[in-house]
Amino acid sequence: MYEFINDLKRYRKRLPKNVLKTIKGQAIAGDIEGARKCLEKALYKYNYLTKLEQSRAANYHS
Repeated sequence: MYEFINDLKRYRKRLPKNVLKTIKGQAIAGDIEGARKCLEKALYKYNYLTKLEQSRAANYHS
């Protein structure tokens, strides 16, 4: 559990604070499997939004 919580520190600048607190709370409660799944979904969502914003910016400037 503590390893997973320490690994969350990597994502401090990438994910919103409320998402990290939710994931950390799940891990502390003992639902590490759910916390990992939530982290995976949040990272996917963040990367998707970043790519979408980049494509919009490229289309805007062309």
